[in-house]
Amino acid sequence: NMHAENETRGERARPQEGIFEEALARIRLRVSEGSLRVAEFFCDADRLRCGRVSATRFQQGLKAMHPVMSPADVLSLTNHYTVATNGAESVAWTEFEKDVECLFTFTTAPLPDMTVEPLSNTMKGLQQQLSTARIVPETDEAYWQGLPTALQMA
Repeated sequence: NMHAENETRGERARPQEGIFEEALARIRLRVSEGSLRVAEFFCDADRLRCGRVSATRFQQGLKAMHPVMSPADVLSLTNHYTVATNGAESVAWTEFEKDVECLFTFTTAPLPDMTVEPLSNTMKGLQQQLSTARIVPETDEAYWQGLPTALQMA
């Protein structure tokens, strides 16, 4: 249950929020400086590929990623990402990965529709434009005087 997971994570994280933020910042710095991928430290332990690992495995991954983390930092991160699923607790390492790597994820505006019209439709459109086009001789003073100056030069 996603709502229960968020409640569990939120209740545990509140008292240690300052420690958590500092620990997460240190991990982000380590990942960016070392060109590390968070998944490398947890993927093998996540045998079911469900995005969760045991607290022990999570802590081992943290220590491998950042060997000089304090026990308080490790505990704070573990508590923050611990979720209860079907009565069992595990650590949501993929949520941790998203939070760490969010600095390196870029979002872009949606691409414009690049649908190409069939050539037959394009040709029909050109034919319609040509059929309504009017050829104006250079000597038609009334027509040329009605155009803006910028168009007259073109």
